[in-house]
Amino acid sequence: MNTIYIGKLLLKILSEDRGKSIDAHIFFEEEFWPVMFNAPDTKHLMQVHNSAFFQGSYVSEAKELNIEVPLHRKNKFQIQLQEVASGKDKVSGSIGVGFMASEPEKITYGQVTDLPNRFTEEELLCSWFGGALGIGFGGGFDFLSTDPELIRFIFSGWHYYRKLIEETPNLKGRQIETWNGLWLLYGLEQRNNPQKAYDSVSQKIGKALNTTKSVVKLDRPEWSDQLLTLAKSYGGKESLTLHGYSFGSYNKTLGYMLVQLPKVRKFSQLFDHFVAQETEIKSLALQEVFKAHYSMQLAARFGKLGLRALTPKDISKHLGRDAPTISNLQKEFQKDPYQFIIYKSWIIAMLNNEEIHELAEKLAKALLEYKNRGTDKISTHGDKNKNIERLWEKRHPSPFIDRLTDIVDETPQPPEIFKHVSKAVANKMTPDQFQLFQSLLRFEYTYSIRKETNES
Repeated sequence: MNTIYIGKLLLKILSEDRGKSIDAHIFFEEEFWPVMFNAPDTKHLMQVHNSAFFQGSYVSEAKELNIEVPLHRKNKFQIQLQEVASGKDKVSGSIGVGFMASEPEKITYGQVTDLPNRFTEEELLCSWFGGALGIGFGGGFDFLSTDPELIRFIFSGWHYYRKLIEETPNLKGRQIETWNGLWLLYGLEQRNNPQKAYDSVSQKIGKALNTTKSVVKLDRPEWSDQLLTLAKSYGGKESLTLHGYSFGSYNKTLGYMLVQLPKVRKFSQLFDHFVAQETEIKSLALQEVFKAHYSMQLAARFGKLGLRALTPKDISKHLGRDAPTISNLQKEFQKDPYQFIIYKSWIIAMLNNEEIHELAEKLAKALLEYKNRGTDKISTHGDKNKNIERLWEKRHPSPFIDRLTDIVDETPQPPEIFKHVSKAVANKMTPDQFQLFQSLLRFEYTYSIRKETNES
């Protein structure tokens, strides 16, 4: 089970950091149980259905035995742990986090074997440690990472979640995965200083609080925001491997996914750059304004999480033959400049080709000069604006080159950029690159018009 592996990895990392071997039983007794379960039911940090920590009947038993409820539940858990490890009882999801149900007729009884399969107490305990490291992403799925730095950071947040629970009496408990997701989103940039990370999280946590009557619960952030945060905060990393899953009435898995960070990081950097150029709009982080086209489950179908999974919402209308006219695109910019900048930044990052980006910029300026040359807007081939619009009427290179040739024919001393673009479109660009180039050209041309208007 992957939770066992991640739990073992946590103990290995902590052993190396502390310079001594850490035993699973001691870790459970001294660090895990006190922070997760040594509290009233509503203040537990973690929930594992049907586990000893979730049994209401143990409350009355504890009273009869004159023992504290959390301690009685821990004792019951440890007895069950011994019985399962010795083979006296069946292993199930109530004792091993992420495991199958105990009976064949149960919904989550699957992916099992009839071969003898016994787990040690240490392995079962590690499944709990690993399960508590699950990072809740928007969309209802949790993720486990093998990255030591990320594991250390998520572990450091457990104690701060306990702190938040104690300081917020009406805060709903048992949301460790959601907390881990918020801890990542708002605290990762301060990962070398957990207290500063907590200060950052606590300042922004109001956005994730959802009040229902007298109970306040944490809401999961958008998965796209978390991916953008990983890319921005992990400047030196090329990729991360995550395992996606959901434990509950139905156990679901998204499998292992590679998180590709460079292009996502470039997307974020481009957005920041273009926003900084706009003096009339407020400087906002990409996470504050970005909406993804895909849900978490649909994005996972790509088999990896990267820039394509982060396709912006509604960008498809700008990539097809029915894309808005330049005048309508200008209106869109006026209405929502951030969305315009998101589209432009994403296309440039997807192209990942400085030469093609430069061609689009230079051609956009040359087209604006063509439109403005002379006092007459009518040319040999008709209205100049319509001539330019015809460049993106067809989503194929040949019609584009033909339309560009028409403009060249009626332009005295045409700039070299026209020739360079024609050659690049005909000989260098793949079909996908061409379509992105064509869309980018529209945005660059609109941007050139806006810049000219602001400067005049």
